[in-house]
Amino acid sequence: MTTVAAALDAASLEVIWGRLLTIADECWTTLRRTAFSPIITEALDIGCEVMDRSGQTLSHATRGMPVFNLVLPNVAQHFLERFGAEPAPPPARCTRRDCASRR
Repeated sequence: MTTVAAALDAASLEVIWGRLLTIADECWTTLRRTAFSPIITEALDIGCEVMDRSGQTLSHATRGMPVFNLVLPNVAQHFLERFGAEPAPPPARCTRRDCASRR
């Protein structure tokens, strides 16, 4: 058991678990409401998971498809191995004024 889990009592863990589930469910609902594809809006072919830094699942949306619960952690771990956990620097941006002056 990790030191964080050992330091928390059962009630605190239940509250944290409930909040993680709520976050995943809210992500799922937002994705469904804002999607343009009928595959997402009608077929509900989506899944949302809350993961830790190593790609392990902490919680997943209760209404998501079960296949995503099994596949997404493996895909996330593959991407982390390939690209690393640190975000890439932002690309160079060209504002309209900068691009107009280069013509």
